[in-house]
Amino acid sequence: TQSTWGWVIYLSEDMLFTRDTIIEKLLSSVETEEDLLIWRVYLRDQLSPSTKNFYSSIERGDIHQSSFMFHSKYLNLTSWGDTNCGEFRSIFVLSHFLNVRWIDQVAVRLNPGIEKGTNSYILSTVSEKVTIIMLGYDLSRVRWLMSIIKGYCSQSYQNIVDKVILIWNNIKDFPYELTSFSIENSNCVLIIKAQKNSLNNRWIHTYDHVKTDAILIADDDITLRPEALVCMIHYYQERPNQLVGPFVRTSNKDLQKGKNLYKIDELFEGQSYSLMLPRLVLMHKKHLLTYQNDLSQQVKQYVDTQSAHCDDI
Repeated sequence: TQSTWGWVIYLSEDMLFTRDTIIEKLLSSVETEEDLLIWRVYLRDQLSPSTKNFYSSIERGDIHQSSFMFHSKYLNLTSWGDTNCGEFRSIFVLSHFLNVRWIDQVAVRLNPGIEKGTNSYILSTVSEKVTIIMLGYDLSRVRWLMSIIKGYCSQSYQNIVDKVILIWNNIKDFPYELTSFSIENSNCVLIIKAQKNSLNNRWIHTYDHVKTDAILIADDDITLRPEALVCMIHYYQERPNQLVGPFVRTSNKDLQKGKNLYKIDELFEGQSYSLMLPRLVLMHKKHLLTYQNDLSQQVKQYVDTQSAHCDDI
């Protein structure tokens, strides 16, 4: 399609931007309409352009069609043609007329929903299922909670979710709706009545009921689409010893002021972070045992007694 204004990025159907703000980030690097921006693309286990050629040269076979951006008024310089390496021909010509600006950042990556070694999408199936662990307490949110769980037990998730374990933390009131709901969905739902109202419950009373290696800790106000869950599972399978989740924080010490800093920001622009919120986090079930057996009682008590009342990791 002919574009008449603005900046052009060729994003192939199997690629994703690495962050929601990445386009804004790239545009902020533009100085003039005569700029040709080239960044890195992550392809499975390698980067394109490679470290060898980045900053120095544009080589055939080492440039991806989703690794550059230019102004649409120079579309006439592109030459894709009907043969292979159209991206190389286009960027090679553009580089002779425009100012090449190398952006040392991974802005685009292969969709993790693409099966390794093939070009077929995995949108609703994975090699292993996951057990979802949730906490419930508020009576006013029971219908919403059941709606979320029912969704996880639906056909759309049948190849992804093995079981939903719900810890009901309200020791005074147990809604009758949950009793009938658990009976009707007994093949997918397990409801555990807590003896004490504690956030620790989802960590210390669930391991024996989990049959899968992977578990998803989720708050009762979050629902995850099948595609998003599959995406998280694929990340987890590549890094089974790590925690996988979207909600992160960073905590460090300001040496000049002598204060501890706590940064609330889901987009760290490539910076490191030290906390992952169990608001939504995927991990191996062995971490339940670590929490249950290796975490001191003092820390578990702090989870319930501190004012924020959270169990951020």
